[in-house]
Amino acid sequence: MPTHTHFMTVISPHTIADTSPVIRHALHIIRQNRGDNTHINRLSDTAIDILFAYTGDGFCLRPLRPHADCGMGMLTHRHKKIFVSDMDSTMIAHETLDEVADHAGLGDKISAITARTMAGELNFECSLRGRVRILAGTDHRIFDTVHKGLVMNKGAEITVKTLKQHGVKTALVSGGFDTTAEVVAKKLGFDNSYANTLAVKDGKISGHIVGTIVGAETKRHILLSLCRKYNTTPAHAIAIGDGANDVPMIAVAGMGIGYMGKPIVRTHAQFQINLTDLTSVLYFQGIKKHDFSML
Repeated sequence: MPTHTHFMTVISPHTIADTSPVIRHALHIIRQNRGDNTHINRLSDTAIDILFAYTGDGFCLRPLRPHADCGMGMLTHRHKKIFVSDMDSTMIAHETLDEVADHAGLGDKISAITARTMAGELNFECSLRGRVRILAGTDHRIFDTVHKGLVMNKGAEITVKTLKQHGVKTALVSGGFDTTAEVVAKKLGFDNSYANTLAVKDGKISGHIVGTIVGAETKRHILLSLCRKYNTTPAHAIAIGDGANDVPMIAVAGMGIGYMGKPIVRTHAQFQINLTDLTSVLYFQGIKKHDFSML
């Protein structure tokens, strides 16, 4: 068996000592699945890599997830060339459409639909059209009010900046609206952004969407088109998101990451961030904390 073929990254909200139970638990899972020749590489005081030799296709990390964020993959495909991220509840701490609805006094009519949609209970495209119809007649400038209160999720700026400095092309791909996506992409430094366009008439939201909706399959197609644009393959792409409409792009990417994901996302994402912050994306790439591009 080769010296090292795979990696497992383990990230804790707390300091990981060399004798921490979480390390022992991770090593036990690897050995239980016939991984061998383990070597620990420290990435920070809260993150470690375990390199090991393994001949299988992968194994379940569910027993470790209540204690740490983690993921595993092949060393030969580790370093990625493209980063594609969802926006709402991933890069930013909001569902933008819910925020707009709240400011318009329509929150109760829309937020429950959003929650069911992100859980995969409702078709995304139909749900989005329905929610936008509810907003018909609302002053479009309400987005300016929402943008003033936007909060980036912890680690978002450092993560995008560091990936770019490591030569990774970045894209924000949102089922929300370009009005917001352009603001967030500029703030965080994304190379590209894709989102839906609201129809506006006389300064009011008309209740319609212009063109094709950026839904689940569209996100997947955008990731694939970016791979062609940058002359690479999905195996060399990272995709991250939290909702059901992110599952197709997470599933096709070489490194699919669930960020505070709904249950349907956790079912599909081999890499998960449920306890820490977005800088865990960098640890999954094997980047040590002292190499982060600090703000």
